[in-house]
Amino acid sequence: MNILILGCGKIGSRHIQSLAGAKYGLTLYVSDTSNDSLDKTQIIFNKVNGKNKDTNLIIVKDIREIKANIEIVIIASNSRERSKLIKSVLDNFKPKHLILEKILFNKIDEYEKFQKIFERINTKVWVNAYMGYEFLFLSKYFNADKRFRMKVSGNWGLCCNSVHFIEIFHHLCNRIPLNIKDFTFIDQYKKSKRDGYYELYGDININSSKSHELSLECCPDQLESVINIELISKSFHLKDIWVDEHHNCTIVENGEKIYSERHYNRRQSERTLELVESLLSNDCCRLPTYHQSLHHHLLILDQFKMKFQELGVCVTDGIPIT
Repeated sequence: MNILILGCGKIGSRHIQSLAGAKYGLTLYVSDTSNDSLDKTQIIFNKVNGKNKDTNLIIVKDIREIKANIEIVIIASNSRERSKLIKSVLDNFKPKHLILEKILFNKIDEYEKFQKIFERINTKVWVNAYMGYEFLFLSKYFNADKRFRMKVSGNWGLCCNSVHFIEIFHHLCNRIPLNIKDFTFIDQYKKSKRDGYYELYGDININSSKSHELSLECCPDQLESVINIELISKSFHLKDIWVDEHHNCTIVENGEKIYSERHYNRRQSERTLELVESLLSNDCCRLPTYHQSLHHHLLILDQFKMKFQELGVCVTDGIPIT
């Protein structure tokens, strides 16, 4: 089994860290423009892989050097580079599965353009917005057919992470259509963790076609390490507080506490191998499809673009979020 990973920075190296532990034949082809990132990735791989000869790492400068058949491609670049890398992959390989990071693209017209491209090829495309399946345990307690309100608050990265919470909401709504109700941004932005990218603060409200409500609130005066998630219906109230590596979930139904657990937030290095194994054995996985995630992105990107323009941030080369 041959897997290609393009981009081995913070996220890409975690994909490799996870796959390095595979106990069956994997060959990981890795490419990045940064020699420093490649060196760090080799160290991470060697540390996890040890004497395991079943999984190998091959670093390539140009993916055209690869003569093997590539089954799975993971593109872990920033949003500016992603469209170019997808084109390069599809020009050289016919993978069964393509996994993309969010934010997918920083130019709005690229979303529909790639949707048309993906419809013409025999490749399944997934987006690594994984938080929807973190809430699968709710199926025992929660009736999505009843109207509910979901609220997310804190200081959690409105531009880069909204699609994660929209994915949770859409998953709980059983994938019925969504629309943006209203939005309010404050006249302030900050530099993102990646150079050349930025974040906004404010509120976004989204409704489903059955009147479920999602409220996304991101405030600069809140702690960045804490995310508060609430699900509220007539008889049901969930409080889920995410702090660093754990989240504490409490459910009250009809005034009675029916659930209280502390959950561990798995890292990407603990997810990717499981994801790949699902693709190999079932030809599918729990991630949203490109079409589903496209819908989530397009709900909010125009609003981000307009606010950045209003604040004097250049968007000529794309919306500066990743």
